[in-house]
Amino acid sequence: FTIGDHTMRVLVQYEKYFKDEALPEPMTRNFFRLFLALHDIGKKQSIESGKSEQQAEFNKIEIQKILGKFGFSPELILLAKTIVGFDPIGAVLKSKNPTETAKLQWLRIQECANQFKIPPAKFYELMKIYYMSDASAYTSDARFPAMLDEIFSFDKEYQQIYFSNKSETKLEALEDLVY
Repeated sequence: FTIGDHTMRVLVQYEKYFKDEALPEPMTRNFFRLFLALHDIGKKQSIESGKSEQQAEFNKIEIQKILGKFGFSPELILLAKTIVGFDPIGAVLKSKNPTETAKLQWLRIQECANQFKIPPAKFYELMKIYYMSDASAYTSDARFPAMLDEIFSFDKEYQQIYFSNKSETKLEALEDLVY
């Protein structure tokens, strides 16, 4: 698959599950769609340069350039760069000690939320929408080999996406802090 294939799947997942979700200001639905289209824009360059572990930094540089050319506000550009460079949910799900990781991620969520004058729970919800749109693009629900199916549960009748029971258990400590 290509980065373009993945990006299209991310956009489809967002539209399928989150298109009607309210996003905290200054984020808008249309800006979020543009952000999703750009979220992996530096991936190829990071791989070609042998620095794939620094993909987020490459993404931030390219997002800054493109959104700046479009004339978006410095605040929106910084918000996009912050989101693409921060993965609190992935950090907790991958952690061998999710409770401790949750505490550290919660501190960072609060810092980011305060920086953008967004309530911390709303900032977390924004990160959750981003994570679920992006990661669920690697599932059979997105017509992709079932790489990350174990993270999610899908209700096709009501077009809802949830974290699986296993994921919910790992995320419980973080969500207890958030809510």
